[in-house]
Amino acid sequence: MEMFQRFSKIAVIATIFTFSFFKASAQNELRIPVGTQPAEIIRVGDDLHVFCSGADLNFDKTFNEGEVPASWWILNANTLAVKSSKIFEGEFLPYAPMNIRIGENATFLIMNNKVKKYDTETQEMISESFVAVPTEAGSIIALFTQSAFGTEFLSVVTRPSLTSAGLIFTADASNGGVELDVDTVGINPLQVWSDVELMSGRARGIVLNEGLFGQGNSTITLSSNTEEAVMETTLPLGDGANFFQVEGDSVYVVVNGSHQVVVIDMNNQAIVKTIATGTEAFNGPREAAIWGNYLLVTTYNNDIRVFDIPTGNLINTIPVSGKVDPIQIYNGKVIAGITLKNDYSADNALAILNLDSVLSYGTSVAEEKISFIVSAIAPNPIQASGVISATFPSETSIARIEIIAPNGVSVGEFTTGLHNGELRYVLNSDELGLSQGQYLAKITAGSSISILPFVVVK
Repeated sequence: MEMFQRFSKIAVIATIFTFSFFKASAQNELRIPVGTQPAEIIRVGDDLHVFCSGADLNFDKTFNEGEVPASWWILNANTLAVKSSKIFEGEFLPYAPMNIRIGENATFLIMNNKVKKYDTETQEMISESFVAVPTEAGSIIALFTQSAFGTEFLSVVTRPSLTSAGLIFTADASNGGVELDVDTVGINPLQVWSDVELMSGRARGIVLNEGLFGQGNSTITLSSNTEEAVMETTLPLGDGANFFQVEGDSVYVVVNGSHQVVVIDMNNQAIVKTIATGTEAFNGPREAAIWGNYLLVTTYNNDIRVFDIPTGNLINTIPVSGKVDPIQIYNGKVIAGITLKNDYSADNALAILNLDSVLSYGTSVAEEKISFIVSAIAPNPIQASGVISATFPSETSIARIEIIAPNGVSVGEFTTGLHNGELRYVLNSDELGLSQGQYLAKITAGSSISILPFVVVK
């Protein structure tokens, strides 16, 4: 069995770039220039790692004169200042969803059908061909890292052809050796996820299979293995599934060709909801992020769409300055990668939006007319306490405040009186037992509402 060659370590020096904010034409959007076609945004601590595909203008996967190489940018997640960047001279990264993996001690990239390993902090190459898989395994499509029982594993998904079953190789993330049996998955696999619960010993896995675009044969396979039982289910998704996000025990699958998000209960391995995105033709949904009961979906319709998960209703559409792929939510900000311009030529920026504006701008689809009120909390982030303030119509005398954790669970609910519509409430994080993390304060008074994101630090 022919194997990929291994090469010696090569040291590379990251290029430092400065950045500037500037207003975009879309509402309330700030743009940060990065590399060409930002396709993946990963937060690691206080850093944002932005991986940009580059521009392969003739789609031949070979770098030609006039094309733009891939790049890797590291930004401070709080200030959004660019800390460093790396240009992959003469090489491209895959298009979104990119399936970059940042593990415990290294970053793994797919380039030129090889798995390359880099130091996450210095961006220096550790191995040019880290995992050796047989050439007959075809194209390397996706990666995933998972730690279990003291060892970090790297899953490598390959596609022998567009019409044959895909393969998953599992390697030791320290030395690249393929140690476990090769698993067979569906046609045209695109994304993989796994999880091991150390207390219960339960292992769960997900593989998203795109199938053939236009033929409506996208599937997702879910598995759950315990000492007592093994469960595995393959569910049909429609046409052109291209991304999934795991949140708790739920999986949110973005299905581009069918213009919908399919919500799956992992415990029952069943579809529980289908949310229509309202997009059409080639301007369909791309990726998604979840905040409490809100689902944020990026689209090629030059917007981000916000849905209420319990009802599936569209509550907001936020215009942005181009076609959007990756999305992250952190520290009260929505951070989205503008991949393409309106004419489908390559773009090179991050769109930054305030989370409260994204969640509250627009008109509710509820029968009752809802007005959205601007609120604030100071300081933000808070440690022991912070003061929530808002101004409601003067005839309103009582407000209800609900604190919601990122998993959508309500962790506190109380009422407070208003003076001439003015709300001033001291929120004590210790009394509520709030651990460090991001939260939402949902404030309602009469027919007015405010959604206020805040961060607790300890």
